[in-house]
Amino acid sequence: MTRSVVCGANGFFMKTDLKKQEINVQDHVAQHYEDMRYRLSHSRRYHLWWTTEMLKGTKDTGLWLDLGCGTGWNLSVLQLLEHKRKAIGIDLSDGMLRLAREKNLNVIRGDAQQLPFRDASFDGILAKGVLHHLSDVEKAVAEITRVLKPGGIAVMVDPNPSLLRKFQTLLKNREEHFSHLHRSIPPAEYKPIISRYLQIIDFRYFGLLAYPMAFPDILPLKGFLRLNDIMIQPLIRLDKLAARLPFAQWLCWAYMLTGRKK
Repeated sequence: MTRSVVCGANGFFMKTDLKKQEINVQDHVAQHYEDMRYRLSHSRRYHLWWTTEMLKGTKDTGLWLDLGCGTGWNLSVLQLLEHKRKAIGIDLSDGMLRLAREKNLNVIRGDAQQLPFRDASFDGILAKGVLHHLSDVEKAVAEITRVLKPGGIAVMVDPNPSLLRKFQTLLKNREEHFSHLHRSIPPAEYKPIISRYLQIIDFRYFGLLAYPMAFPDILPLKGFLRLNDIMIQPLIRLDKLAARLPFAQWLCWAYMLTGRKK
């Protein structure tokens, strides 16, 4: 009995340490996101397309939660599109939230695995690149489901462990940008977790040639910024066509899943 308690405590402290490490990483990269990912024109174009794709087919009304809102990109897009949605963002990184608050966005500090909201509070939830950062994905999905209203929609995007993503040598400053919690979750593991709580109504892969250009803070593409700016829209269109091909799952950088509360 004593041994199991000790092991449990060790596991708790390990998760706590990993969470602290993740927060430190996010605090560190916040300004990189702001200066490059969401300021350079070619990257902004891709992330604008990405967010609008997440919103496609959803109602533009009600109260929405931007889970892991970061510097507030999704919230800013919602304002730009002038939808009727009301939105609030939540993140665990003070560094990210500081930049979001400088834009006068409605954000609070909180944990995706223990959301500080009442049951059935939201009509929709966006989780862009969030779940793969967490120590307990299922707990976060349970929380997403809890705070969604019946019939509410959750749109989640995470990295696909594809052949392209396995080329870790393409990434620079990896240790500065990713904690030990960061991982690419195989869809075969991801989808069953989601389906235990939400009805999956859409799942698709995306991101081939245009995708890496959206991350100039990580990938060494500075020498091609002008070319990227000219070609980003044609590459997005090409990627959308290519993602429909049978082999896409082995190459695409990410996948998008839409779920409805049963």
